Amino acid sequence: LTAHFLTTLRDPKTSQVLEKQDVRDSHTKVGKYYILTNRSIRTIQPGQSDADRGDDILIRFDNPSPL
Repeated sequence: LTAHFLTTLRDPKTSQVLEKQDVRDSHTKVGKYYILTNRSIRTIQPGQSDADRGDDILIRFDNPSPL
């Protein structure tokens, strides 16, 4: 399973970098499957320092179960 990846969003006309995202996933084993339980997204604007960026986005799925 993928646990960490980076994305780059670009302007399609100029190829200028608009923002980058550092995404980290956590999975939990439920029965014989691994299910996504947490995703953290850190957005980085070009030229932005860590002190200037906003809060990370955290998506959490509580009590996952197969259907």
